[in-house]
Amino acid sequence: MSKCPQTSVVTSAGASSRRGKSRRAAVPSILLLLSLGLSCFGLNSTARSNFLMPSGNPTGPATADSPSNLFGYYQVSLNPGMAGLVPPNNWLAPALSAQSMDAAHGWTINYFHPAGDFQLDTYLAFTETAPAVTEPTIRVAAETRSGAGGAALGVHYTGADGQHWIQVIRDNNPISGAVTASSPTDPGFYYYIDNVGNPAGNPFYDPIGKANATDFIDRPSAPYNSSFVEQFQTFIATGNVDPVTRQVTDKTLNIADEGVYWGFKDPLAASEPSTLALALSGGVVLLLGRRLRRSA
Repeated sequence: MSKCPQTSVVTSAGASSRRGKSRRAAVPSILLLLSLGLSCFGLNSTARSNFLMPSGNPTGPATADSPSNLFGYYQVSLNPGMAGLVPPNNWLAPALSAQSMDAAHGWTINYFHPAGDFQLDTYLAFTETAPAVTEPTIRVAAETRSGAGGAALGVHYTGADGQHWIQVIRDNNPISGAVTASSPTDPGFYYYIDNVGNPAGNPFYDPIGKANATDFIDRPSAPYNSSFVEQFQTFIATGNVDPVTRQVTDKTLNIADEGVYWGFKDPLAASEPSTLALALSGGVVLLLGRRLRRSA
């Protein structure tokens, strides 16, 4: 994030596309700066649940390189570099409101303290192939993603108080069909619920994504691009969903007061063109220029 987003938002529908003495004196200052930084980025330093990391954090590569080409290669990076628990900040409520899920439209939004812990099993960057991810009760196979890169996340929730998952996205190029909110203090970025494909009135990820009451898997990716950023906050939640209409019948959502914060930059240009590439590209430009002038 470029800065701490504020709560002033604008909503829109149908957006286009898809981290000696002097030493003793320095410690409190460092801790203070760290605390301020965590606060700014929405990280909760007093989380009630544990974020278990049996395989590390990240659990795999934090960056992944695209195949090289004439001009070098692209690099996908985890963003944040380490996943962590956050409270619902000013992404979630505006994103829900953009879909008319707020008090003004008769909805009741409650927050509860998760009874269980969150176990991070997968968090890594990838290019060209989305990796297989396995959780205790669900699994996805590896999948080719030619010309694209992203991040894979697998989380297991140990509590019995979960039922669904709600995921809010912050990015600078929303997917087609997303109903978005924006903030003048976070220019160029949009917030929206990851529920495209659900009927109106259903904010949950699990009907259209790979998740259930205890396990969550997601492997978003995007075509190589030098400026794309996508971040997520993923919360366990409950709500009464009608099995036929797939809508929350009583307009009541119960959402955990902390969720998993993760994401990626997809991607950043990672190298300068080689001398040979520059020479070749210069020759191509000259040839194109001649052809354009000749055909004009």
